[in-house]
Amino acid sequence: MVFTARQIMHTEVLTLDPSVDCLTASRKMVEAHHGYVVLARGEGQPVGIVTEWDYVEKIVARGIDPSSKRLEEIATPDVITCDLETPTDRMVEMMATRGIRRMLVTENGKIVGVVTSKDVIRIFREYVNRLSADIARLQIPPMW
Repeated sequence: MVFTARQIMHTEVLTLDPSVDCLTASRKMVEAHHGYVVLARGEGQPVGIVTEWDYVEKIVARGIDPSSKRLEEIATPDVITCDLETPTDRMVEMMATRGIRRMLVTENGKIVGVVTSKDVIRIFREYVNRLSADIARLQIPPMW
């Protein structure tokens, strides 16, 4: 069975305008229990992403007041996306090659979901468990 982005994505994506200050955004990240925020303008087209690592590297480690910075100042502008029908093996390859833990899922250029590394691990673990159970059921008991 081949899973696609549509089958494993989360549709609750935290999206904010790039001009929002980092303190406000971090509070929204905590409320949403997300380690990221997607920057989007207008019709939901992604223009960047800010992760918890961006906060650590670009704000906390430098002793910067998060209310003095806007998301767009610390964002990674090169957002990696896939479409709804992208197979998980392709997503995993893209995520591993680019060293990212979140893949934005888009439809007609608009954000419709996100797949995280945790989602990929969860779905593959469930798949392996099902395969293992099927194999165990098919094993013939010893004759002796």
